[in-house]
Amino acid sequence: MKHHHNSTVETIDSRKNYAVARGTRLTQDQKTWSYLAVWHWDAKVLAYVTSKGLSTIPKSMSVEDATKAGLYHAAGGNLYSSADVKDNQVAIVPTRFDVIEEQKSVEIAEECYKNKQTVQRLEAKAPKRPNRKRASISSPGEDAAAPIIDIVSKKKKGPVLDIVDLDRFFRMSKEEQNGSLSKLNHNINNYKQSREDERIKLAQLLDAESVIATSLTGNKKILESNMKDLSKLKKIKEENIQLKEQISALQTKGFTRSSLTSKEGVGKRSAICKQLYGFKDFDFMIGFIEAAFEVKYTRCDSDTQYTPSGRCKQMTDFEKILLTLTYMNTNWNMETIGLMFGIESRTTVSNYVNYWLPLIGECGDHMSDFLHFMDAEAFDALEPASYKELGLRRVAALVDGKDFLTETSRDRVYNPAQASNKMHASAFRLLTWSLPCGAVVERTIAFLARASEKALMNLWGSYNRLVFPVNYLILGDKGFDNTAGCYFNYNTTLHPSFLTNPEFNRDQVNHNVHICQKRYSCEVVYSRVTRILKLSGVIGKESFSHFEAMVGWAHGRANLCYTSLQKVTV
Repeated sequence: MKHHHNSTVETIDSRKNYAVARGTRLTQDQKTWSYLAVWHWDAKVLAYVTSKGLSTIPKSMSVEDATKAGLYHAAGGNLYSSADVKDNQVAIVPTRFDVIEEQKSVEIAEECYKNKQTVQRLEAKAPKRPNRKRASISSPGEDAAAPIIDIVSKKKKGPVLDIVDLDRFFRMSKEEQNGSLSKLNHNINNYKQSREDERIKLAQLLDAESVIATSLTGNKKILESNMKDLSKLKKIKEENIQLKEQISALQTKGFTRSSLTSKEGVGKRSAICKQLYGFKDFDFMIGFIEAAFEVKYTRCDSDTQYTPSGRCKQMTDFEKILLTLTYMNTNWNMETIGLMFGIESRTTVSNYVNYWLPLIGECGDHMSDFLHFMDAEAFDALEPASYKELGLRRVAALVDGKDFLTETSRDRVYNPAQASNKMHASAFRLLTWSLPCGAVVERTIAFLARASEKALMNLWGSYNRLVFPVNYLILGDKGFDNTAGCYFNYNTTLHPSFLTNPEFNRDQVNHNVHICQKRYSCEVVYSRVTRILKLSGVIGKESFSHFEAMVGWAHGRANLCYTSLQKVTV
């Protein structure tokens, strides 16, 4: 006998047991006890009573308490509705008949109710599955001895086992008893199968719940990450507001430390950027400086020259490089450049230029001095198509000299050594070797212009710097005639002839005119070099110490910032 809570209403006990001692057949026939399964308490009511620790089920409870307990809804759809209310009290009466629920004891009623709620919640989340039809169990009204027939019915929680009177069972014949037992065995098997199916379904629902829980955990992490991103975006938005204010202020201030280092200032105007720094693209210049010098881009946040403590603000390495580039690309003196970058001392500007300009010049030399890396295959791959059409094959490089005008020194030794026979003035002289496509591969250092071009070539060749592949030609003007001995592999210098030379006919001269026209690329190289404003015009004495570094950077920049002069077909 399973134990239930006692009801305060005697007439609605879920079990009645009128036991009479069994003695004779007569008393057996007069037996009055039976099992009556009638209306009983819903599992919600039993769970509520258990959770409250009550010993009996109350006759009624207030509407507010019944609503909180999930037992009452005025419009219906719950255990009790407005029809069960009187004087704001809900009458607590048995509401349903369910043999399966009636067979459960009060001790496990609350647990069963919670499990049922869990299954319903998981079923709502899980994908719908088609209902499997199962044979129903024969009703109690059927003959016990009748053959068992599977009848298709709706899926229930499980088969209901018939309750058979033992006296009636013993009065049956053997065939009826066997049939009844067979039927009972069939029902038990169906009951087991139903419970197994429910167990499998519950396991699937638990798996689905685990997947959902994992997904919720992932979504929670994503949400936290998004919250962090929103915080960052808020901070960036505030910074953008400050930048807009600074940009609007720059429009009236002109060149300042902030505008000279800002992408929204000078960096936004390619013409000014090229004039000051020698680069059209400010972002490209930033990437180059970071890669070549390992100096990170930093912009000045304020134009104020001093810190709150009164000390002068220290310039970053990036600002110092920009200052040095500005010095090379303008004819302004150091006082003017220092004023632009917020520096009052000329000595400070000079120290920055003296430190960074040799490093920048060395970087340019690395970009324009790579003859020792090239072989015959590289020269063939870079041979222009126009040279092939003209029959001008195996030309390794073009050589040319350049004189840079300078102020005349008053020193009695340097003064005559500066004299240039080409410019008829004081100058520095150097030689440059460039590929037919326009790329610079070798150059000499700068010498005083009194030294001839052949003398410079002999000196440079004595250090084994002029190593071109065997049987390749060098294209040059007449001033480089008979210079094959200067090259490590005795490369012949090809130069044009003139109409006044009786050794050549007109066809040969016309052919040489076309060859001479191809030498324009070496002249263009020097025009690119003199884009560095300090190298154009007359070079002042204060730039003498920096001339070699500026020339090295100018040759490297000619390779970095300009495209090929001749179409190359690889």
